[in-house]
Amino acid sequence: MPLRNALSFVDRMIKEPAFREECNNYKTKELLLETLDFNLDEFENAINMNLFKCQTYELAEHYQQLKMWMIVF
Repeated sequence: MPLRNALSFVDRMIKEPAFREECNNYKTKELLLETLDFNLDEFENAINMNLFKCQTYELAEHYQQLKMWMIVF
């Protein structure tokens, strides 16, 4: 279940600007992860699964940027 939550999070972060804005308003990464019910390992797996499926460098760059956002958040 939590991996599914992480996959949903990654998908929504890529596709929905309003969701990105909402996630940026969390005070801490821990609060975000707790609220959305997944952990950093599951997030990493979700990113890697999506990177594997990428067919363009542009889309892969979006996933890499999301990964960096999570690191510095």
